[in-house]
Amino acid sequence: MSKTESVPQVNDICRIAKGTTITGVIISSSDIRIDGNFDGNLHTKGKLVVGESSKIKGKIFCQSCDIWGNLEGELYVEEILNLKAKSSMAGMLKCTRLGIEVGANLNGTCNMINKEMYNKFVDEVFHPGKPAAQPADTQQRPAGK
Repeated sequence: MSKTESVPQVNDICRIAKGTTITGVIISSSDIRIDGNFDGNLHTKGKLVVGESSKIKGKIFCQSCDIWGNLEGELYVEEILNLKAKSSMAGMLKCTRLGIEVGANLNGTCNMINKEMYNKFVDEVFHPGKPAAQPADTQQRPAGK
C-alpha cells in the first residue's frame, strides 16, 4: 500500500508583495505570506508568514505563524508562533506554543490557550451570533425523558 502525501501547490499560497497595501478582511484556507502592508482582520486556516518588510495592523487568526517583520494588534495562533530575530510584535497575543529568537521584540500581553479557546475566539469575530456549543452533559433534554 502506498502512502499518499498532501503537498501544497504553488497556487495554494497567497502572497501580498512588498509595496502593496491592503485594507479590509481576508479569509482564506491557504497559507499566506505578507511582504507589504495590511490593515484589518485576517483569518487563515493555514500558515501566516509576516515578511521582513511587512507592516501588519489588525486582528489576525491563523493556524501557525512566523513573524520576520512588524505586527501590531491582536494575534491568535492555533498551533505555534515563531518570532524571528529583528521581528516586532506589539499588542495582545494568544497562542498554544511560542518560540522567540534572540533579538525579537514582544511588547504587550501573552496568554497561552488551547485549540477550543482558539475556535471560540474565531467564532466571536467571524461568526457573531452563532450559539455556543454546550457540553454534552449540560444540554437540555425534552421534558418527560
